[in-house]
Amino acid sequence: MKPLSRTHCKVDDTTYKLYPVGAPLWYKKSDGTFDDIDLTFNDTTSSIGDISLMDKGIMSVGKRKGNNPHKVVGVRPDKNQHLGTQQLEFSLINVELDGVSQDFNVETDLEILLTRRKTRQLVKLNKSFKDCKIEFDIYAKGLTLENNKYEENTVVRDFGFNITNIGDNNGNTTLGMHNAYNRLNKDISYFDCFAGKITDEFIAKGVYTDEEEFENSNLSDYSFLDMFKAGSSIYFKDAIIFTAQAYNLNNIENIMANNICDIYGLEIFDDGGSGKYFKKDNKKVGGYGATDEVFFAFINTADIPDKIKTLFKRKNFEDTSFLDLELSDFCTAMSSKFNKDLKIEVDNTYYKPNDSNNFSFKISDHSFNIGLPVAFDKDYNTLDYYTTHTLKQNDDGSYRYTKILKPDTALDFNSAQYLDSDLFVSSEEARVYAYCSDFSSPYDP
Repeated sequence: MKPLSRTHCKVDDTTYKLYPVGAPLWYKKSDGTFDDIDLTFNDTTSSIGDISLMDKGIMSVGKRKGNNPHKVVGVRPDKNQHLGTQQLEFSLINVELDGVSQDFNVETDLEILLTRRKTRQLVKLNKSFKDCKIEFDIYAKGLTLENNKYEENTVVRDFGFNITNIGDNNGNTTLGMHNAYNRLNKDISYFDCFAGKITDEFIAKGVYTDEEEFENSNLSDYSFLDMFKAGSSIYFKDAIIFTAQAYNLNNIENIMANNICDIYGLEIFDDGGSGKYFKKDNKKVGGYGATDEVFFAFINTADIPDKIKTLFKRKNFEDTSFLDLELSDFCTAMSSKFNKDLKIEVDNTYYKPNDSNNFSFKISDHSFNIGLPVAFDKDYNTLDYYTTHTLKQNDDGSYRYTKILKPDTALDFNSAQYLDSDLFVSSEEARVYAYCSDFSSPYDP
């Protein structure tokens, strides 16, 4: 088998194999022939001193040894890597967690993870965080940036929060206010929240009949509302009821549940069925659920009376408790937690990502593409983080590249071990090629 390009080869005089562009098997050598890709790093020296070098891929990658972040990583196309006429060099400038710049050592805190198609620079994040910003300076030699600049000031990240205290009311009034909500017109990430406290003997019903729930008990002292499509009924007197209407946000269940847990020192318990609960000292003090647009929660603020423990026949309340909590204090705590300025606005000196959300440096037929940042855990498994990035030119001709989290992730509690700047070579978004090959080419994600 003789390779004829990075993605096709001659099997015999009449047979050829062609592989997807997104799954290269060979790299181009300086003499114009092709050889097997080998992603092994070897120690060598260059004009900048000691480096680790991988030079048998569709892009060669070198990393400076030691703790010098200036031009610590260099990447060249395979076809002219020996000449050095085209290259991108990366300097790690800043690692910021929750608005505080972190100390870093590029010898240990910047790892290179290679596939046959991608070069990933994994910046190590040494503690848990909510928001994150990582900045590189990129030096381009012999490569033209293909992106256009923004024509006007553009907001690339923003978030707003509002909470309305609807006060103490009976159950039907409280839940009626929530159910009568009219959606707003929002073009930014936003939570519009309502909190109230139920004061009457109110029970929100689930899927079971009165006979199944209460047998032959006298229910004349209670008011009811059909509310849940799964599970049993819930006694809501003295409970704080909280809803959050979400706009342009994913991950709303985790965001809200995790932040409430953080405020009150709670843990989450999922019973494996319809129930998701807040627990304090191993006792349930509330519960929650969510759709794509609405988060709903309740928190008990008083002990369950004995008459209610007797009334319910399908369950006991041995593992149920409450938080000594006022409605006004809850609203204040939620406001303090979520009223934060996440706005990032760029002007017409910044470059706009292309339709694939990439920044692209032209090589010839293809480009070096910098894709959206990707988060990894300690075992290098990708995490479902929502990210974006910006690029602007510095006065010295280099480019300031910034990786940031979208509010969908920046509002939650995060424990990613690494955040990556994702560099790959292709003229198209490479993930398509997972579906293209009828041959035996391994897919390289």
